[in-house]
Amino acid sequence: MADAVDPVLLGEVRALVAAAAGCAGDEVRPEGLLIGYGIDSVRAVELLDEANERFGVALDEADLRRFTTVAEVARCIGARRAAARAP
Repeated sequence: MADAVDPVLLGEVRALVAAAAGCAGDEVRPEGLLIGYGIDSVRAVELLDEANERFGVALDEADLRRFTTVAEVARCIGARRAAARAP
């Protein structure tokens, strides 16, 4: 069973993907593949930069190759944020 994704964080990631893809946020589905939204290597770098700045995490291109759906990216961001807050 997949870990739950914080719905607020998921919404923010969906908005980032929509902005990078040039589509409406409600068109971006949690199970949608990034490549399906036209996130190519150039847009992926822009998405990473924006996500890293907005969420205070350190994602890299390997993360986007490993986590290919919107929900997987949101889970990764959530896990990194939680790890950073852990004592």
